[in-house]
Amino acid sequence: MVSLKQDRASNDRIKTDLPKGLVAVFAGGTNGVGETTVRHFANLATAPRVYPVERSQEAGARIAAQCKTLNPEDTFKFIESDTSLMRNVDPPCRETASQEREINLLFLSIETLQYGTRTDEGLNYPTTLTLYARSRFISNFVPLIRSAKSLRWVVSVYGATFEGRVLVDKFQG
Repeated sequence: MVSLKQDRASNDRIKTDLPKGLVAVFAGGTNGVGETTVRHFANLATAPRVYPVERSQEAGARIAAQCKTLNPEDTFKFIESDTSLMRNVDPPCRETASQEREINLLFLSIETLQYGTRTDEGLNYPTTLTLYARSRFISNFVPLIRSAKSLRWVVSVYGATFEGRVLVDKFQG
């Protein structure tokens, strides 16, 4: 693992080494590690276009205001969607694709600690967020990520602060 000093040095090069106008989509960007990453990205990138997809309009407005304070060149387009329902994953993808020709960063941190529940669609709630919805976001955005001229990243954060071995045989659903 890289040191915090190396991480900060790398982040300091974002403004100089990466082009202006990077496009980032954050699914799960209004709390926890997603929120922190949205703020850092907005602060470090030059004139980024940021698309947080989240179910809370109030949280989206709060983070948009914070990001505008950090970086007035930031374009922040909050998309309200409850992505625990599979039918709600495609619309924000289509909305983003209608406005952008490429995506440089897809950051996925949607998850829950509500175990043993099912969605209205009959799917296991945690599995829907951590597996199905994330897979759908990636699948929908692959063409735009491939179109990016620089920085083509998909970052998926699972169980932030609960690092350890992944027990795939324990997935429910």
